[in-house]
Amino acid sequence: MLAFSSFDGKLRYTDKLQLDGAFSAAHINYGMSPEFNGLDGKWLARDSRSNSISMADKLEDVFAECLKFDGTEEGCSESDRLGLWENYWLEYTRAFDLLAAQMPRSVVTAYVGRHALELGFKYIILKRGEKFQLVHELGKLSRMAIPESVNQDPYFDEVVGFCERYSQHIEGGKVEYFRFPDYGGERFFAGNRLDINWLSYNFALILLKLIHYVGLDERASS
Repeated sequence: MLAFSSFDGKLRYTDKLQLDGAFSAAHINYGMSPEFNGLDGKWLARDSRSNSISMADKLEDVFAECLKFDGTEEGCSESDRLGLWENYWLEYTRAFDLLAAQMPRSVVTAYVGRHALELGFKYIILKRGEKFQLVHELGKLSRMAIPESVNQDPYFDEVVGFCERYSQHIEGGKVEYFRFPDYGGERFFAGNRLDINWLSYNFALILLKLIHYVGLDERASS
């Protein structure tokens, strides 16, 4: 039986759920925070969250705050927003690198790599001070993110072309391709002959190009 080795193999389906874990506020007093490419997530967007619950060291009345705080906030500055996108992108890239090494044939690896690309393209658009459309298709996003002049650069050659062909001929326009096994219109997953490692190679190479393009080489390798 699956025992989740990540939890010392001690979990059992008969164990009780810790219901307070479903409330954002309940997590604060434990002093933990997510990691983003080696950075403590507690300090991300700190200026925009300076007076918020999420910056508190400890909550005196956790129960009173549980129903008030839903894990999201308003009023994020442009610089903090860009920082969040940058750190999300680099963390997904790091996770993709680990998965590509440990699970080279998994569709989960392909999904995380593909999502890292989407984050990267959107980060580049935001960094230019532009708004991106609410689209997820890599072909469209790559064309929006990479100007024609940049796409002619030798090391960027065929990035847009690859993404457009990938969106059309592997995902079939279904951006949820590696997330779910079937799609609208009675279409279902038919990627049972895909070489995931080959896809990951191309995803990783495009990510390296994007990271270099925005000058994040050192941060990505730290």
